[in-house]
Amino acid sequence: MTGRPDDAMLMACTGLEGGVVASGSTCGVVTGGVLSLACAAEHSLLNGAPGARSAVIERAQGFVRWFEQTYGSCLCRERTGVDFYTPSGQLRYLVPGDKVARCLWHMRGAMRYLYHHRKPEDETAGFTIEPAAPCSSSRGQCGLAVLEGVRNETGVGNIRLERAAFVLDGGVALSGGVCGALAGAIMAVNMVLGLQVRRMSYGGRVASFVRGHANLLRRADTVAPEPFGVGRKVLKAFKNIAGETECRAITGRTFSGEGEFQAHMADAASPCRNLIQAMIGQASAVVRPFS
Repeated sequence: MTGRPDDAMLMACTGLEGGVVASGSTCGVVTGGVLSLACAAEHSLLNGAPGARSAVIERAQGFVRWFEQTYGSCLCRERTGVDFYTPSGQLRYLVPGDKVARCLWHMRGAMRYLYHHRKPEDETAGFTIEPAAPCSSSRGQCGLAVLEGVRNETGVGNIRLERAAFVLDGGVALSGGVCGALAGAIMAVNMVLGLQVRRMSYGGRVASFVRGHANLLRRADTVAPEPFGVGRKVLKAFKNIAGETECRAITGRTFSGEGEFQAHMADAASPCRNLIQAMIGQASAVVRPFS
């Protein structure tokens, strides 16, 4: 819709499927949707248009509310009712096909929503984006802080993704969903391990899907570098520290606006600082051999 495709960003989003590495947290359709809204507003954000950032957050919150009201929940585990880390859960997801079909239906509905709610400025063409210009600051942001930290550690990053990552703050547009630090770490890992979907055949995508979900079931920690096999290790490390994957469970609260979220991030007692640093370390360890 914007005429500015970015294959690297699509690669980074590989691990968001199934509620972030199939963990059942915020649906990948939701995280992908809010990221697309931030990307669509890139022109306004870069130009420093008054209220551009707040406008993106409001649009993202509207999308999250619509999804939840339309489909019952933004959490993958609540919508599918399956555990992808068990053979029976994966089998039930695929057979007889009702759950897969429902997910495809939700994807269709989300794309229609995003298309019909696009703004004229989303389709602005011909402007110049400085690809090497980093964000002004990651202070008070979780997903961006992880992405920026991994780039500083390894040299691997995507500035457009960093610019859009603020929309994941507070658990996806302040909704209390999946932690932005976890999503940031998974996206950082997939900048080197993610699928190049535009260049893959249908058969190649299916093969990658099967291989990735098989790796979720492996008892051994050692698997060939692959989005889900490696992603589950990052997820495990995160849960060992935080105990949960959702922002509202980790912080014990939700945020009514950016001001509250920023105040929380500035609080020395916030658990988020340690999570961010831990995720930078985890993701950097995966990315570094490829940098």
